[in-house]
Amino acid sequence: MNIAFCLDNQYVPHCATVIASIVKNKIDETIRFHVLCDGITEANKENLSAWIRGIDKKSIIFHDIDKSRFEDFPVGKAYVNISTYFRLAMPDLMPELDKVLYLDCDTIVTGSLKELWDTNINDYALAGVRDRVNNYIHVYNRLRYPMSDGYIN
Repeated sequence: MNIAFCLDNQYVPHCATVIASIVKNKIDETIRFHVLCDGITEANKENLSAWIRGIDKKSIIFHDIDKSRFEDFPVGKAYVNISTYFRLAMPDLMPELDKVLYLDCDTIVTGSLKELWDTNINDYALAGVRDRVNNYIHVYNRLRYPMSDGYIN
């Protein structure tokens, strides 16, 4: 199972919390945590790595992102910073992987992810959950695409 997160140094504690919530659910699966990041200190990388090394069948890989490739992307709201866009680099960073489960760092996992991971999406480029903003026309106006296309998180 490959699970990815996108973050900067500010979100390291939140990412650690998500990882802890996954591990707490005693998933007896091999899990590789992929951290797509920019500006994470070596100390924070080592703290996460040391903790993960002590857990059976779990590993962590840091993918340093050149954030300049996203410099023209809109940012500014409290929850939208440049690291929000790092997930768009996953196909380039991990071309050998057939499947990656992306989780936001504000997620708490309360059960096994196995059923979600085992969901067959072979005929799809991606799968997602309808976002709570699906019925807000201002979201579609901002993104400049039709409301009929929907919005996933």
